[in-house]
Amino acid sequence: MSKSLVAICLIIFAIFMVLVATNIFSQFNFSLFVGGGVFLLIAIVLIGIKILKGGA
Repeated sequence: MSKSLVAICLIIFAIFMVLVATNIFSQFNFSLFVGGGVFLLIAIVLIGIKILKGGA
């Protein structure tokens, strides 16, 4: 289950970063950037938890 959560978080991060890079929603760029960073942080934490549990 954690693999799918990590994948979903990374997909959302990638979508947000593409939206920031294309500047489609220029007034929301900072919010999209921060939101993408939050999903990247969640993915990193989930990967860390998985490694600490010994399921590398």
